[in-house]
Amino acid sequence: MATREIATGIDSSGPHIDYQTVVIVFTILQAVVMVVASFGNLMVIVAFVRYMDLRRATNKFIINLAISDLLTGLVMVYQITSFYVPAMSRHLVSCLLQFQTISVFTLSSQLSVTFCTIDRFIAISTPFKHDAIMSPRNTAIMISVPWVYGVIIGALPFIGVNNWTDGSACIYELVVTPAQLYISALTTWSQTIPCFIMYGIIFKVAWDRKKRIRPTNRVLVHRIEVHSSVMMGIVTVAFTACWLPYSVTTFMQALNFNPTVSFVGNCLVFVGVAHSIVNPFIYAWQKREFRRACGRLLCTRSSARRNQQPRVKTISHQSDRSDATSWRTDK
Repeated sequence: MATREIATGIDSSGPHIDYQTVVIVFTILQAVVMVVASFGNLMVIVAFVRYMDLRRATNKFIINLAISDLLTGLVMVYQITSFYVPAMSRHLVSCLLQFQTISVFTLSSQLSVTFCTIDRFIAISTPFKHDAIMSPRNTAIMISVPWVYGVIIGALPFIGVNNWTDGSACIYELVVTPAQLYISALTTWSQTIPCFIMYGIIFKVAWDRKKRIRPTNRVLVHRIEVHSSVMMGIVTVAFTACWLPYSVTTFMQALNFNPTVSFVGNCLVFVGVAHSIVNPFIYAWQKREFRRACGRLLCTRSSARRNQQPRVKTISHQSDRSDATSWRTDK
């Protein structure tokens, strides 16, 4: 992430920073993110595809989010290589790839989190219209939008929307235009505020409904939806906590570039990228079916036979059918 240029700029105008130390620390952090994010999100994808109910829009959004985080982890290989091959920072395309690959996957993650929130909002506020609104077609469109948006924004610098000149320092805030810095920061803020508003409404509606619904199977369905909303709410809070600090430095750099702020921003990027390792732990904490699915994936075939546990997917389907049937009957 242009560590050499930023460290040099700080050294000439501020506190001394040992470049070799910075490289070692950044390399270790990126290697950890690469390994944990790749393994954790691959587990999420395989577990949800094999054992979870893919008819649910929420599960599809979770898989989409896991794919974004998996690719974020894998692209760390390119980032680590750029530290040790300075020539990669001297050419426009190789320089931009250091930034824009992460930008594409981050934008995709942001929109995926937002659509998860919209799905939960519809499920809680208008439960009887949820299946019609979140139809397979609409869900597929909502899954595609984050990638289309991310690719379009990420491709702009490659087609001429940049400030690159021969001999330019490969620093994100100097290579891209101020407008792109504003778009990056505004994307985070414009999604965070509505998400928190929707979750506020979600939990208010859930609390009011809890006091009105009589003890029937409908309560079980309501609890399932609320629990899923709580899990995705935690994911949203974690994403916001990881990326909002960086968006603040992006605003500052768009107004007036400063090497020290740029170095701080590079450090905060790692905080944001580290979010790609968080979601699998949230799912394991909040979702029992996911823990059981991971157990099945990690256990040997012989131990699975000894345990003779029923397939998670079967349980999930049967539970969903019985809950939905009871809900419709009660209604």
